[in-house]
Amino acid sequence: MFKLFLPDLSKRAIGLDLLRAAAILMVLFYHAWIFVAGFFPKAGLLFFLGYWGVELFFVLSGFLIGGILITKVLQAETFSLNMLVDFWKRRWIRTIPVYLIALLINFLSINYLVAYPTTFDFRYLFFLQNINLPHPGFFPEAWSLSVEEWFYISLPIGVLLAFIIPVKNKENRLLTVFMLLLCGFTYLRYTQFQGQFELSAWDKNIRKVVAFRLDALMYGVLAAWFLKTKNKLVLQFKNALLVIGMILVPLAYFIFYKKHFPFFNVVFFTSISSLGFALSLFYFANWKGPKNIKLVNSITFLSVISYSLYLIHYTFLFRILNNFIIASTLLNASVLLICYLLLSILLASLFHYYFEKPFLKIKEKMKA
Repeated sequence: MFKLFLPDLSKRAIGLDLLRAAAILMVLFYHAWIFVAGFFPKAGLLFFLGYWGVELFFVLSGFLIGGILITKVLQAETFSLNMLVDFWKRRWIRTIPVYLIALLINFLSINYLVAYPTTFDFRYLFFLQNINLPHPGFFPEAWSLSVEEWFYISLPIGVLLAFIIPVKNKENRLLTVFMLLLCGFTYLRYTQFQGQFELSAWDKNIRKVVAFRLDALMYGVLAAWFLKTKNKLVLQFKNALLVIGMILVPLAYFIFYKKHFPFFNVVFFTSISSLGFALSLFYFANWKGPKNIKLVNSITFLSVISYSLYLIHYTFLFRILNNFIIASTLLNASVLLICYLLLSILLASLFHYYFEKPFLKIKEKMKA
């Protein structure tokens, strides 16, 4: 089965595949847990699984996209409009067609399978549905896709500044631009601080709004810059940086959960989480992986189908199951949870093979 989905493993970074697989599993398990949440009063604490999964996706995206752009800039005399267009074409052929297919499937399933009438919102076609306002109720997981797509637009435009700012060294020009973007994006979130903190308002009005979340991917970009320009230094301390990162992530959540520091929760909680994940990238980007080939294949398989899995696991599958099946006992709910996990992976595999993979082939044929 794996052979249908797996690319050339020699071209994969197994450590990054592991992080991507972990990210999608955290999101999937968070939503799956809702089936049994009624039997566990403290289940709401598992919010951190979904939160960490999405934040890890953001940092990984910034790291990979940043690495591509940094390489192009360091190799080029100028960052031309053609380079910009080529970058966007490759990104958009990779992400947008399958997103539009999933958007249609989710819209039809909500209207005709779940029978929850929904008027089509054309803002979804251009990722405008949550650019500066709370995300609508339909296809709620799409909020993070909007953040990523707008980052793909804003970062390359920002990189153009690297060729006009008065800094001699090209590497330092890039770092200057990245820090300016990071500070600017963080400042946008600072403007939303009203002196208090309320979890549902923060989740709706800040966490899931594009304008206030673009900084999350910048931490991945900065990690890519350090790996490409200070390679020996960061690899020398990669273990220590991993430990620091893995301390920062739960520590930030611990402070956040206590709700004693509203300013930290609104402005810096997501920043510290992103920084923690970014610091771990130096270790995993150079991790050789396990020797067990079946385990390697499983990790790579989940990584490869992660985008498809994210697109179809909730609005389509979860809401259909949750609408038609009511689990009255813990045993029934547990069986439903397991079936949901397996069906999600199965449907994502089919979606990847028949819809996503053809566009990946087109992307690979395009000029790098």
